[in-house]
Amino acid sequence: MTKAYRLLAIAAIFLLAAPGSAQTADGKTAPATDIRHAESGWIFPPSVEGFQRTSDAKVLAPQGDVAVDYERVDGGKRTIASVYVYPSTSSAADADFQGAEAAIVAGLKDQLLSQLWSEGPFRVGTARPLVGEKAFYKIGLGPQSWQTNLYYFETGKWRIKVRVTLQDNDFTVPDSFVRALPWQSLALDNTCSATACQVDRPLPVHAYIPEMLVSMLNSKLPDVFAAKVEPCDPNRLNADIVTPAKTKENGLADPIWVAAQCSPGDGLTVSAVRVVFPPQAITAIEKEAPDGLSLRQPLTYFALRDTKTDSLTEMHDGKLDAAAITAILQRLRNGTHRAFAAGKKGSKPPAPITRFVK
Repeated sequence: MTKAYRLLAIAAIFLLAAPGSAQTADGKTAPATDIRHAESGWIFPPSVEGFQRTSDAKVLAPQGDVAVDYERVDGGKRTIASVYVYPSTSSAADADFQGAEAAIVAGLKDQLLSQLWSEGPFRVGTARPLVGEKAFYKIGLGPQSWQTNLYYFETGKWRIKVRVTLQDNDFTVPDSFVRALPWQSLALDNTCSATACQVDRPLPVHAYIPEMLVSMLNSKLPDVFAAKVEPCDPNRLNADIVTPAKTKENGLADPIWVAAQCSPGDGLTVSAVRVVFPPQAITAIEKEAPDGLSLRQPLTYFALRDTKTDSLTEMHDGKLDAAAITAILQRLRNGTHRAFAAGKKGSKPPAPITRFVK
């Protein structure tokens, strides 16, 4: 597809529809009753949080992948959403989170100023809480900027994916739509062990507000890097990381502390740093920050020093374990980690790093 055609496709997304319209692709009014996916139990309501269903269920593959489209028109601004239900056996390239992200990146790589603004956990459900993954992409600057959001939940036999795109900077609209979907309709076994049911599992976090706060707090730590350290051992590192913060003389725990220090090899020095924000701060971040993530705490990140550079990298939300730490150390050794701040060795604080889509 040429660049001109891509621009036409993007423009078509935002052609204004008449307020309140809800039509299928063939111009017929969408039915005002629930669509139920018999195999999973999932329900596609006719309306959700001001969004109107604009299509019947579309079978996307022989394995039974299903999708339904929605739209919302408010103040001349159109938001489009697609809800997908995949069986765990689906062979679709975008049926898992990494594949879905890759599909978005492939469509954005030629768009100017495209960035992965935030990525991390996203919580839905009440009777049965689920924690999935969200990626928020922001494209362009100013009033002509737009965004697209990806939400993904692996529940076992079924995977739920939602994509929401709008020409606006209001992050609350996509989040509210996803949370208002009928999650209770999905037939989940009480012993569900899929990732979305593991609500405390560690997930990587990239988000403007937490990263900014962490960078500020990190600059106040007196001894982030030790002069001499032993080689990193994942099990010992994990034991040190889970140790609670020391209580100060005033009876309060430190919000940030160096939990462990070691060397992953090749002359590198790393400090595992823990951060626990007050509950009211977490509530404010979830409701008011543009990141739109559901932080569960604690946050753990790794301050890394090589011969020339200090960087803050590998921030995770949730309870790290030895397996996750082993994977993190491997990325630190081979240079595949993704830092969120970096600067010259000894500089404070390191400068934030924007994740542009490449």
